[in-house]
Amino acid sequence: MIDNGNLYFIKTENTSSGYIEVWWATQQSKFTKTESYMTGKVKNNICVGTYAINCGNLFAISDTLQNNSDFMQLKCLKDIANYSAKSLKTYETAFVVNDIKGKGYYCMDLVNNLYLFKNSGTASGLVEMHIATADSNYQSIDHFSTGFVANSTNL
Repeated sequence: MIDNGNLYFIKTENTSSGYIEVWWATQQSKFTKTESYMTGKVKNNICVGTYAINCGNLFAISDTLQNNSDFMQLKCLKDIANYSAKSLKTYETAFVVNDIKGKGYYCMDLVNNLYLFKNSGTASGLVEMHIATADSNYQSIDHFSTGFVANSTNL
């Protein structure tokens, strides 16, 4: 994935340490010089879901039921703390796991808002965009229907 012009890889399996590793190559080096950080002893089972790099920070987006909660969790490790376990922050979002699991994909914008593009199981039959805002600690969700047909093989 690309963030701030740099190329990132998040290695979650088959790491020599058993911990998540963040690897990157800078645009300044024309992507030839690679660096990596082990995530401060954060086990690679932190998330069963999607990982993202945003503003250099590592986000784990988990749409599985965890911690006896019905709500999706978002976890963040800070780049400025070298992804140390001490920087781990967990947010319980307003997304209900059973309403969203396997029905779309996630991404984040430059201000850390979380987007769910729901492509199946929509009431309107159209792709829906759901935005959980960072300012609300992911508790406020805006919903929009798009002009794209859900479950379409043309997307």
